Amino acid sequence: MIRTSVLLYQRGYQRVLARLLASKSGPIGNTTEPIRERHLVDKVRVYCRGGGGGQGRPSYGAMGGDGGNVFVKAKEGASLGDIANLKVRRFIADNGENSHGKRFNGRKGKDRIITTPVGTLVTCLDSMEVLASLDEVGSTFMVAKGGTGGCPKTGTLWGGLKGQRRMISLELKLIADIGLIGFPNAGKSTVLQALSGAKPKIASYAFTTIRPRLGIINYPDYVSVKVADLPGLIEGASQNIGMGHKFLKHIERTKLLLFIIDVNGFQLSDKFLHRTPLETITLLAQELKSYSNELLQRPSIIAINKVESEEARLNFEQLVLNIEKDLNCFNDNGNIWPNCLHVCSISAKYIQGIEELKTKIHQVITDIRAK
Repeated sequence: MIRTSVLLYQRGYQRVLARLLASKSGPIGNTTEPIRERHLVDKVRVYCRGGGGGQGRPSYGAMGGDGGNVFVKAKEGASLGDIANLKVRRFIADNGENSHGKRFNGRKGKDRIITTPVGTLVTCLDSMEVLASLDEVGSTFMVAKGGTGGCPKTGTLWGGLKGQRRMISLELKLIADIGLIGFPNAGKSTVLQALSGAKPKIASYAFTTIRPRLGIINYPDYVSVKVADLPGLIEGASQNIGMGHKFLKHIERTKLLLFIIDVNGFQLSDKFLHRTPLETITLLAQELKSYSNELLQRPSIIAINKVESEEARLNFEQLVLNIEKDLNCFNDNGNIWPNCLHVCSISAKYIQGIEELKTKIHQVITDIRAK
């Protein structure tokens, strides 16, 4: 009996210790993510320097080793947040080895590799030139070249040359076929889960989605479509209010815009006006146009979400009539309207209308890829 009590005590202690250790990286359980994961890090600045060339020995005809290079490489699972969390964001390659008695020609310095997510833009901050776009896993670009090792080309004394120095920006632009667009609480995360089976964090408060999340729709004909659930827009996003440009620049690479509209309209809080579904679509389109007119011309599908009751279905039917009736009026009055190919009703919560929406997405994406 005593031995059993001791074993139970030890097991209980181990469970408590495990919970305490888990709490250091974030709250216990799956109710929320670690705090460091909640912030969208999509741009960092880093200093890069290639290694210096090693010293040659002209009297013996021995050359110094070249300095190491600094590369940026796209890697699946990498995060710019990992770079942002570094105390010192300086990436310096090793110097080339000097020529010496035991080694006639010096060895090349070791390269330095910066791993970044797929879809990273590399920009030189000195010239503001875009150096590379790393759009595939394994894509690599040299951002700082090492100096040439000491040789006849480096001068009469065969001194090694200094490595290239650069201050660069690493900026993530999400790569997806579809970008989900909507005001907070429209149900974008639930739609992503219904379409792809992804399990984003879902809650009943504004700005549930704080960082982009990807889901993949796999069709029987082996067509795969990537869907990005992005942070909710608010009015003034094009002027960088709220998450502003952090949201809008992520949809620049998407092929299709999927507007998610609450059939009951939208109101951010009591301090703001209630917007009807029709006004919501217009406001979202206005934000896109203010940021980039090209975005507004991109093919889109409007999905009216939360159509779950008889009243909601009647509201949807009336909305469709209003869209058809007022579409010409919108254009004639200079109002903004997206390049909409389909309007459909769904209930992401109860998986209603999702298969029809998937079919429409398949048709549009197939047509776009064929062009």
